[in-house]
Amino acid sequence: AMYGNGSYFAVDPRYSARNYSKPDVNGYKSLYLARVLVGDFTKGSSGLLVPPAKRSSSADLYNSVTDNMNSPTMFVIFNDVQAYPEYLITF
Repeated sequence: AMYGNGSYFAVDPRYSARNYSKPDVNGYKSLYLARVLVGDFTKGSSGLLVPPAKRSSSADLYNSVTDNMNSPTMFVIFNDVQAYPEYLITF
């Protein structure tokens, strides 16, 4: 995975709808609108199994990672309790 082996959440739902939501037999697509606790985040990288440490000798880890620190479009969490699927949207 590009930014780590976690659960990916797009900031813009059009990204997920266009690339990852396949129509069902009736032609409808579905997406979850989720509340995601990103906390303290940093730039992700391939192969991460957990977020990186905040300092090289620290056990204090970041809460999540992102694709771009200045203008994030994607967040990756590594603990499922950080996301709450609030709505299932069908369109």
